[in-house]
Amino acid sequence: MCGLRFNAYQFHHHQLPGPVGQSLAGFGLFQRFQFGTETVNSTLYGGQAVPTCHPNNFLSVRNNVINGPDTEITGIDINASYSWLDFFSGNLTVGGDASILNDYKRESEILLNTNIVFDAALNRAGKSELLSAFYSYPRLRGNLYANWALEDHNLRWTTRYWSGTDDVNAVVAGRRLQRDDRWVHDFTYRMTFQEKWTATLSVRNVFDDQPPFYKSQYNYDYMTQNPLGRVFEFGMQAKF
Repeated sequence: MCGLRFNAYQFHHHQLPGPVGQSLAGFGLFQRFQFGTETVNSTLYGGQAVPTCHPNNFLSVRNNVINGPDTEITGIDINASYSWLDFFSGNLTVGGDASILNDYKRESEILLNTNIVFDAALNRAGKSELLSAFYSYPRLRGNLYANWALEDHNLRWTTRYWSGTDDVNAVVAGRRLQRDDRWVHDFTYRMTFQEKWTATLSVRNVFDDQPPFYKSQYNYDYMTQNPLGRVFEFGMQAKF
């Protein structure tokens, strides 16, 4: 018995909802001053010279809230499984799923009513920025599993995968650093007895793998990764 599902997708968001904040500041007591090291005579200081960027030279701050830029996302999702009946007296199922991100294109962002670009156009697929923009988009992520069931016993092995990304904040010799791929393995044993009791024992991250280093507040990719090492879990469930 086998199953296969394939799905290709394309999304185009016009002015993806943000909001994106923009701030413009106007300076001056009786006129507008430019940023810089120049000084002006301030009536608040008895005619003394003070820097043009002095807090007392602010007339107002105007905040503009806008939508984000046009964004296009394309990719492929795949899911497959195969089952063997009477495999060592039980039933074996193997399968997996994968998500392939082809593009995550964002147009440039422009300051309202100006031609000033404050965020250049970028295809974010396969890249991460974890210090200010807070995103991480591996081009490939997926799971593989094998499940064997025999009467009241069930064994399952799962392998999870994330492809590495180009760290936008880590640039050496003009090139972004490519972070390592990551594989994490989990094991679960479940037993049912007396028809209403189920006991589960799980080991998450069997090989105690550590996430690769990323330039972020926590030194790892907190958008897709888990910093925990090997974790043991035990659970009981009863049906009444």
